[in-house]
Amino acid sequence: MKKILFSLICGTLISTGTMAQSAEPRQHAQALTDKMKTELELRDDQVTRVHNANTKMLTAFQAAGGVNSDADRRKAIKASYREDLKAVLDRPQQRKAKKMKHVFDERRQARSTTTDSRMDS
Repeated sequence: MKKILFSLICGTLISTGTMAQSAEPRQHAQALTDKMKTELELRDDQVTRVHNANTKMLTAFQAAGGVNSDADRRKAIKASYREDLKAVLDRPQQRKAKKMKHVFDERRQARSTTTDSRMDS
């Protein structure tokens, strides 16, 4: 469940185009929080906590060097983020996140297959 939640969040960031290198972590966090608020039907009391978790994770990720950072450091950031979200989301929201993760994985796989076939041509 933890990996699913983190993958969902990262996927959302990538799919909505909010991972541009030039944007600030706070802007990413706000876009991600807005998406999560809608998709997971966050309550008002959850929105602030999720926004704080998103800001913390994205700031740490950027400070660590982003995708070029040390794998152990990224794992630690992901683990901390998963724990933060687990403390905020209720069971129905976690189940919904899992379903969303499945849909995202299918779309990513389809894009990967399409890209691979173009490279072979």
